[in-house]
Amino acid sequence: VPREAHAGLTPVPRTILRDDPADGTGKRKILAVTASDVVEQYGFQGPDNVRLLLMGRVDHAGAG
Repeated sequence: VPREAHAGLTPVPRTILRDDPADGTGKRKILAVTASDVVEQYGFQGPDNVRLLLMGRVDHAGAG
């Protein structure tokens, strides 16, 4: 997929996750929406009916 084609792709936000109420520690997350909704809303349609999801971006360079 050419870079220009998916340059405006929005990363999947953390808001799709929520705390698992059954966990009790607040460390375990579960999807707040269905997986198909995530793919439909944030997926980029590539060749051969493959969808690309951008899970994150580097906001800035680290030090060290």
